[in-house]
Amino acid sequence: MLLPVLCFLLNACNGIPSDPHNGKFISVDMLLSGEPLHRESDRPSAAPIPELDDVDILAVSAEMRDFLDFYVERSGAPEVRFRQLMSAFMNTQSVGLEYATKTRTAAETFATGEGNCLSFTNMFVAMARDIGLKADFQEVDVPPSWNHSGDTLVLNRHINIFVRTSNRGRGLPEMSETVDFNTTEARSDYDTRRISDRRAAAHYYSNIGVEFLQRGDNESAFRYFRKGLRTYEQFDALWINLGVLYSRLGDLDYARAAYEQALIHNRSMSALSSLARVYELMGNGPLAEHYREQVERYRNSNPYFRYFQAQEALEDKHYAQALRELAAAIELEPDEERFYLLRAVVHLRQGQNDMADSWFQQAIERTEDVRTRYRYQLKWRELLANPDIEVRSL
Repeated sequence: MLLPVLCFLLNACNGIPSDPHNGKFISVDMLLSGEPLHRESDRPSAAPIPELDDVDILAVSAEMRDFLDFYVERSGAPEVRFRQLMSAFMNTQSVGLEYATKTRTAAETFATGEGNCLSFTNMFVAMARDIGLKADFQEVDVPPSWNHSGDTLVLNRHINIFVRTSNRGRGLPEMSETVDFNTTEARSDYDTRRISDRRAAAHYYSNIGVEFLQRGDNESAFRYFRKGLRTYEQFDALWINLGVLYSRLGDLDYARAAYEQALIHNRSMSALSSLARVYELMGNGPLAEHYREQVERYRNSNPYFRYFQAQEALEDKHYAQALRELAAAIELEPDEERFYLLRAVVHLRQGQNDMADSWFQQAIERTEDVRTRYRYQLKWRELLANPDIEVRSL
């Protein structure tokens, strides 16, 4: 599942504080007050922005229980219950799920039959637990990927489901299964870690906040970001998204403070690059340069960002630049098959079919996952027939 994190503003923000070197101190309580939104909406400062009620993303409705009673033998062994639940999900006539960009709770997803991958994951975890299976959310360390959305760069993250299907007793290995609703990211060779329901709920609030922010509803976005942080304050993505919101409102002090909170929990390129941009706009050249240097070191040493740059160059038909970026990416991470695959596409776009085929074969040789290899081969046939089709889904 791809979960958006708004990384940094690409356009200038309005408003520069009177003290461009240090700015003013902004506490966590001030960040969560939403004070800049008061100024935007002329809301009296004494009228606080209402808190959101708790949302039980895993609540199971009566209709969901009826569904489970029909398709799952609740008294069966854990392996049997798991297979029956999977079979019900895979049967389009029983569930009829359709992908939509909206993030939903488990019950909302079941009622509407649509949602994004996080919605489907919420529903599966809730239903698996209702039939007595031990199911957990699981973050997956997929290689980072970025895409543009309006005036922001979006970093995608991924989450799936870990299910224990049996406990074989003392000294015997636990049996488990992984369920993933994003087939593009469903690979067994990525590192994973199980997370708490609170952190999973923070993902949910963050996703909905981003949806509101992209629609221009700043107050709703703030309320969801704040609710996520009330739920799990250590989630750096929420601090970054809150910083983007304050940047859009033109309050650089609040934006800076939010990005600094993100850095406390994770020293990511998203937070570093956002701070560089904010300090530049505040007129603090030395600090802006300090963070730009850190970002540049990160970018140059991160093969996946070089890969992203190659994708951007390819879209702009800057083929020589794309090849330079891919050469650097391959030198940094020689076993990542996607780098070889994109290099094959660059050569194909230039009419260099023999070189394209050579790089494609190198990509296939490095692809251990059978399903991924098959997907690459199908995509390559499409590209041979039409070299100009979209390639970001590789």
